[in-house]
Amino acid sequence: MGLEGAAEYLRCEPETLRKLAKSLEIPGAKIGHEWVFVRQDLASYVKSRYYQNVQSGVADRNKEESICQSTNAKVRHFGKSNSPLKGKSFKDHLVQKAGMKQS
Repeated sequence: MGLEGAAEYLRCEPETLRKLAKSLEIPGAKIGHEWVFVRQDLASYVKSRYYQNVQSGVADRNKEESICQSTNAKVRHFGKSNSPLKGKSFKDHLVQKAGMKQS
């Protein structure tokens, strides 16, 4: 298939696909002035990316904390709250901050 068809198959812009093929990240061949791709090779590429994403996601879940590169502060991951509102509702917190009585 050609560049346009392959880009449509991968749901990306033709220029993006051309750059990936030129950098040898995606398998393709330039025959004359046209890029040519094999659908099975494109499917294999997508599958390999899927497995990379899954594996990196598993690795990231194992990290409890990391260091923020701009502030050197420790940053928690995956929804562990540092909020002082634990056990309180947001409305209760606002009422307390405003010094109002709750109705």
